[in-house]
Amino acid sequence: MGIDGYTASLTIDNGNPDFLFIGLQGKLAYEVQYSCDADKVAKYDPLLFKMLEGMRLLDYTKKEELVRFKDDNNQFSLLLPRSWSMKQVDDGKVAQLFISREAIKKDDDLFKVGVTITKIRQASNNFKNVRSDSDLVKLWGSLVLYPTEDMDMNLFEFKEAEIDGKFGFVAERSIHIKGFDFYEQEIHIILAKDDNLYDVVLEAPVMEFEAYRDIFNQAIDSLILN
Repeated sequence: MGIDGYTASLTIDNGNPDFLFIGLQGKLAYEVQYSCDADKVAKYDPLLFKMLEGMRLLDYTKKEELVRFKDDNNQFSLLLPRSWSMKQVDDGKVAQLFISREAIKKDDDLFKVGVTITKIRQASNNFKNVRSDSDLVKLWGSLVLYPTEDMDMNLFEFKEAEIDGKFGFVAERSIHIKGFDFYEQEIHIILAKDDNLYDVVLEAPVMEFEAYRDIFNQAIDSLILN
C-alpha cells in the first residue's frame, strides 16, 4: 500500500497504527502521516486506507508550456506558464504587472507563487539627493531589501546585474514575518534607466521555491522592460 509515485514506510508505536509516507518527486519531498487510537482501528482503518491509496500529491515540477505575458502598453513582458493569471494597473506614475499561479479576480486577491513587476516613472521626483540611475537603485534597495524589526531575513545572493539594457542588482533572500506563519523566498531585481525605476519580484513559499526556480530563471532570461 502506498501513495502513487512515492515511497512508503510503516511504523507501529505503542500499539497504535501509524503510517508514515515519505516521498521525493522532482525537487520536492513530502511527508504524510496517518494514525489513530488502537480502540478506533476497526472503525476508521478501512476508510483511512482508502483515502491514502487514492491520494495524489501535486507535482509542481510538471512541465507546462511557457507563454509570453505582457501589459497592454508593452512596458513589460516575460515567459511564464500558460495557466497562470495576470493583472495590470497603471495610474500614469506607477505601472504594475502581476502574474501568478493562483487566479487573480478581485483587487484584494493574494497569491503565493508569482511575479510582480513595478515601474516608477520619473522616480527621482520621489526622493531627495538623487542624481543618477545608480542613486535610484541604491536608495530603493535600501528601502525594500533591508529587514525590519518585524521581519527575519536570510540573504543568499547579492550581485550587480544588467537586464535588457538596464543596470542594477539581483538579490535572493528568504523572509519570515514574525508572529505569522509566513515564510517566503524571492528573487528581487532592482534596475533603473532614464529615471525609470524597475522592481521585479519572483516569489514562492520557502518550501516550494526550488520547484519554481527553473521557471523563474527562464522568466528572468526572457524579461523585457520598456
